[in-house]
Amino acid sequence: AVAADDTNPHTHNDGDVIIMAKGKNYGTEAIHFVDSLTGAEIVQLTNNPTSSSNLYFENLNFTQDSNAVIFTSKRDAGRDAPTDLFRCDVDGKNLTQLTEDASFSGACLSIDGSEAIYTAGNEFRAVSMEHGAERTIATFDDAESVGNPSQRPSYAATLPAAARPWCAGERPWGTSTPAAPVTG
Repeated sequence: AVAADDTNPHTHNDGDVIIMAKGKNYGTEAIHFVDSLTGAEIVQLTNNPTSSSNLYFENLNFTQDSNAVIFTSKRDAGRDAPTDLFRCDVDGKNLTQLTEDASFSGACLSIDGSEAIYTAGNEFRAVSMEHGAERTIATFDDAESVGNPSQRPSYAATLPAAARPWCAGERPWGTSTPAAPVTG
């Protein structure tokens, strides 16, 4: 049996099993390979026996500086295991869980790459790539779920004004994110 780490406030103890938790840095799972034909280094970022997936093909997976990547992962082999959002440096270090929400649906990077934007139930949420602080961008009271965010420009037309600047490509790279969303 594995004991919970009492020094980490993000670790939950479910009997004798440690459950993955938002904000926890799992170090590395990376496996480094060298392609025998080209000599190119290949880094497999995860080696957990469960599924990890890149984001939807139209959404950025890499930060603007190409030093980190975000992806979804199920960290438990159970059929109803939750999918959460993770970030990892491209060298395989600093594998960190960004979300812990049973209603997590999909994600994209903010235009400036400082936050991961995701949907959970009827909300658009943002989580800081640097320190994990989380905030709600917009709530859609009449919806059960709001689907997946996207950076596709045509997607902007389907969003209320509050959510557009964060994931629909209205601002160029490097533009700072407003401190609070505009309601509308």
